[in-house]
Amino acid sequence: MVASARTLGALALFAAALVAAGSGDGSRARTCASEGCQALAADTRADSAEYLLQLSVHNLQNSSASLTGNSSSDSSSTVGSSAKSATDTTSGGAAGAAGASASARRSASGKASVVGHLAPDHVARDHAKIPESGDATVAVAQVGVATAAAEASAAEASQVARATWPPIVIGAVMLCTLLGFAMAPAVLPAALAKYVAEFLGTFVLVLTVSNCVLGGNPVWNATAIACSLMVMIYATGAVSGGNLNPAVSFALGLTGNLEWPVVFKYWVAQILGGLAASAIACSIHYPNTLSLGPVAPFTGCHAMVVEVLYTFMLCFVVLNCAASKQNNSPTDGNQFFALAIGFVIVAGGYAVGGISGAAFNPAVAIGLDMRNYACSWGIWYGIFELVGGALAACLYSVTRPEEMSGGDVSNYTATFSAKILSEFLGTFMLVVTVGFNIITGSTATAFSAAASLMCMIYSLGNVSGAHFNPAVTVACVARGACASMDGIGYVLGQMLAGLCAGLLTAIFHAAGPSKDTTFALKPGEGYTFSAAGVAELFFTFVLAYTVLATATIAKPSSQPTSQNFYFGLSIGSCVTAGGFAIGAVSGGELNPAVSAGIAMLGTMSPGSDPLPPYTYL
Repeated sequence: MVASARTLGALALFAAALVAAGSGDGSRARTCASEGCQALAADTRADSAEYLLQLSVHNLQNSSASLTGNSSSDSSSTVGSSAKSATDTTSGGAAGAAGASASARRSASGKASVVGHLAPDHVARDHAKIPESGDATVAVAQVGVATAAAEASAAEASQVARATWPPIVIGAVMLCTLLGFAMAPAVLPAALAKYVAEFLGTFVLVLTVSNCVLGGNPVWNATAIACSLMVMIYATGAVSGGNLNPAVSFALGLTGNLEWPVVFKYWVAQILGGLAASAIACSIHYPNTLSLGPVAPFTGCHAMVVEVLYTFMLCFVVLNCAASKQNNSPTDGNQFFALAIGFVIVAGGYAVGGISGAAFNPAVAIGLDMRNYACSWGIWYGIFELVGGALAACLYSVTRPEEMSGGDVSNYTATFSAKILSEFLGTFMLVVTVGFNIITGSTATAFSAAASLMCMIYSLGNVSGAHFNPAVTVACVARGACASMDGIGYVLGQMLAGLCAGLLTAIFHAAGPSKDTTFALKPGEGYTFSAAGVAELFFTFVLAYTVLATATIAKPSSQPTSQNFYFGLSIGSCVTAGGFAIGAVSGGELNPAVSAGIAMLGTMSPGSDPLPPYTYL
């Protein structure tokens, strides 16, 4: 009798839990369970469907043993008397069971058959078709079925519960950790504070990247990541140098700006920061997971090339804007270094995000590939990004050999070959950024190109003047700000860089999603060649005038520093203005080297559309 009553009460609880699982109404399940088991277990009233399921499984297992021990008696009498006893002693329990059975019949048929034999006799005969007589073995088998179903439902409810708590708990831990890290530089020894700063800065960067990947806005993701990098470099630069990237630390080690033991310790801090940030982002966006790899139809080779290229650009900008003693003197430092470094992500993120995902950082790559233990694409991205850092160190030593010699750099003048290489590198990165934006269908081509131009101007402005544009070079020669022979060499280097960049983008275009589309140098739809020419003439004038007015004038005597902080931003912003303003009219090139690169792209990878005759000029 007791065992049967416990069985009835337990299955009433199970029926109430099934109502919660079937209808999604947890409060209704709690009400039903409370009414059904008020006399049996007043002190075990459930707060959730999951608790009801666990309690029902426990009671069912206990009642199975009691029923098995009484198997020699008449099963019909046992079941009937048990039901009668339970009904007499707990009328509320029977009523609750009947209500639960009715609700369960409205849910899945499998669940209805499990609870059907708990309802009053006429309900059981009409709906569950359970015989009124039978032996205890049948009853035990039915209890076993109910137990299995309860355990399955409990497991499902537990999985849902587990999915809800990690963001809350991890968020609280993350808040406490970040508060501790934020105070760490002030209370920790300098030798330890710099590693904490690297961990914190990389953590914030990778957390921004991960959230942008899992739930961000594709139009603004690259800008968000660039701003995150910029602010963390400004925040941690005075403590650790604000590397926040193993490839950057590697490049600084190769150029002698960072000791190798410190480089390796920075790597550990940066990678741990990236892994921690990725884990928290995954818990926030559960069940979505992070991934890393080439973007179809591009292959791994394409992805590795662009990762090397833009990691090179990032490390090269760091070396020139932050590590160079001539460009960032210890006694008269610049304030644009973090702006220039951060906006490399704007340049490369929009340009090649549709090719490789635009990591440019081994800590980011390993963090994004965390679910594969960085053994899939993460390790390959990291290796090739280190190659990009090594390439940056090599070309930095060629464009700024005085920095490697350790001599006085305050009055150093670059050699002619260093100037030509400087113009080639800056123009190449500008034109290739434009080309990649075009072939991947980016909507931010002008913004990305402007960021590329700004970063390279800040990096190489005191090497060659950072013209990166034959039209600008002609204007500087006409004003007397550039020697004629230098000007000729500049124009030749710039045009060669434009053609090389166009050839590279043509190779990618032939394998990309828009390979059948022709990107020709021609006026926009509905505009004439003369209209495009007038638009290009005006905004190229604006660009050249801005260069002359901001980069070739003497510093005001009232200015306490010899540094020019605004010239790169103002020149780059001319490209943003002109590119968006006349992009639909002429394409907004504003630069003969860019025009040459686009012409090369259209010539070498013409797609399926015929090209206008002047494209081949």
